[in-house]
Amino acid sequence: MLFSERRAVALGRLKHLAPWVAASFAVTLVNPWDWHIYEAIYRQNKVMQLHTALVTEWSAAHFNSLAWRQALNARDPGSGDWWLLGVGAVAVLGALWKKRLGPAIVLAGAMYLSVEHIRLQALFAIVAVTVGGALLSELARPFVTPGAMRSNGGAPTKKMISAGTAPTGLAALSAAALTLFVGLRIADLVSDRYYVDSGQLSLFGAGASWWYPERAAAFLTRENLPGNIFHAYNLGGYLTWRIGPQYADFVDGRYIPFGKELFAEQMLGRQFNAQLAEGKARAYRPNE
Repeated sequence: MLFSERRAVALGRLKHLAPWVAASFAVTLVNPWDWHIYEAIYRQNKVMQLHTALVTEWSAAHFNSLAWRQALNARDPGSGDWWLLGVGAVAVLGALWKKRLGPAIVLAGAMYLSVEHIRLQALFAIVAVTVGGALLSELARPFVTPGAMRSNGGAPTKKMISAGTAPTGLAALSAAALTLFVGLRIADLVSDRYYVDSGQLSLFGAGASWWYPERAAAFLTRENLPGNIFHAYNLGGYLTWRIGPQYADFVDGRYIPFGKELFAEQMLGRQFNAQLAEGKARAYRPNE
């Protein structure tokens, strides 16, 4: 809308998009909490500063030497987050060069949120692949000379020239390098090398983790036992998905409705368990 040569096409697209945008907003109200879901989001945003201090996933990504080390480690899946940020920055600059302000704003906003909250990196990856991928694909198309533009009923027609095409050899080399890299990542995950190397025992292998109390949850639902349940903090999300809403969980990663006191209690419990585990480990290492 900001550029006169694109305004007519932009208005046509907005008119076509308007009913779908309205329907997208209306469908958010089709949920068990109706419009109160927006009230919950508002309340959650008011406590995000405290929530961030208590839940690691809501903390910010830090640009330091450890981040650079992770970014340059081709066998660490976490490096993909940093690479996506770099590619996203290139796509934003390309969008600004092409005067594509809308996609640039969306992609830049997603980049900011992924840095502000580690938990949003997965959502940023989706935006980077869809919006950023489309922008990079457009940048890779042949350039158009000013003399190759002519008006045809208000719709611009582009005469492609071969000067802007990417070298076929370079494209093939890039595809081969990416294929090799993806194969390496897949091999590390399938062989469990990554989990052993990084010490991610709770996330070991594919599927539901071994430490989830699947048999206990199945027993609860099968026998339809009455009463409340008690569990550690890290199991809250799993139990909410597995046995809710029949059984309400004791605590999970949501500050609301659990509150500050319960979060602090769970944090002290986790610190005590860590100290207890360390004490047991030292008992087996008397020489230390």
